[in-house]
Amino acid sequence: MDILLDMGNRRIKWAKSIDMPKLMSGKYAPAQQERLCHVINFAPGNAMSELDWQFRAVPRPDSVWVSCVGDSDAMAKIERVCQGCWNIQPNFVASTDYESGIKNGYLDTRQLGVDRWLAMIAARHFMPDRPLLVIDAGTAITIDFIDATGLFKGGMIVPGLMTIMESLNQTAGLPLVDSDVAGKEHITLQNQDTHSAIANGALHTAVSAIENAVSRYEKECGKHLGAVITGGDATLINRISKYGITEFPALPLIGLFLVTRDHDC
Repeated sequence: MDILLDMGNRRIKWAKSIDMPKLMSGKYAPAQQERLCHVINFAPGNAMSELDWQFRAVPRPDSVWVSCVGDSDAMAKIERVCQGCWNIQPNFVASTDYESGIKNGYLDTRQLGVDRWLAMIAARHFMPDRPLLVIDAGTAITIDFIDATGLFKGGMIVPGLMTIMESLNQTAGLPLVDSDVAGKEHITLQNQDTHSAIANGALHTAVSAIENAVSRYEKECGKHLGAVITGGDATLINRISKYGITEFPALPLIGLFLVTRDHDC
């Protein structure tokens, strides 16, 4: 049994390798998925202590595989937790030139975030041999395109919902809206208080960027185009999008499982 860990900008997700086929089956409700894929939010400020507490309840794994978008300091924190709990040195995965049928078309492979790379690997696993848009709606919203041959041709990065709202707070002095409630209670274009106006403005901005990308690629690829979305704001975005974008939980974590299942990285 291995431990798989995906560390983003605001959350940590981890799971046991033996639970990943269940998570990938699509047969489990969100509440059941939470028991298979553990989520730790950074907001309370105790993410690493919480991770340490959770890991100490897990028997020593054979190995630990990590996807981390953070810097060397974030990686060092993960190393300390794994060493302290199990005396294991974690393995950090990076973007490569080729993996699982996908050719990396980035000019500099090292610049491509490993979370985007792993999400694409997972998406193509579920929707092979067709042009594909892979959308990750987190701190940043990434919209990446893979053609039918498996060539990743590039993508786009736009601010995520919380990033938009934080920017308005920091640069325009507007109130900071809690990401946990932003846009979830009442979605409208006609808002009668500032908090709702900010939340719905951010939401509609994000949805517009995604829908514009889907529309343009549909014109190029036709109805054979596949589109998948993942990330913390995926469900909220899908609520108002006119496109029925297929939603998968934890695509980077699934991609990490697929890569490490097949061979040593």
